[in-house]
Amino acid sequence: KQLGLACHNFESNRDGFPTYQERRRNSSGVNKNSFWVVQVLPYIEQDNIRSAYNFEENYNHDSNRTVIGLQMNAMICPS
Repeated sequence: KQLGLACHNFESNRDGFPTYQERRRNSSGVNKNSFWVVQVLPYIEQDNIRSAYNFEENYNHDSNRTVIGLQMNAMICPS
């Protein structure tokens, strides 16, 4: 339920739902990838985790390994 609400709040603020994969150009002009979960983190009160994410590198880069490895309660099925 929390993720559904987060996606709808994202849509209300950005006029579209989060994409599976978001590509951004880093300061060197190279495309770097992040995924939809990173995009909705501020909407599930996890902006502190999003700010630790390094958008200058791909999701699987060593600098993002700690952020990617975090276990968040919103991502765990309650059943």
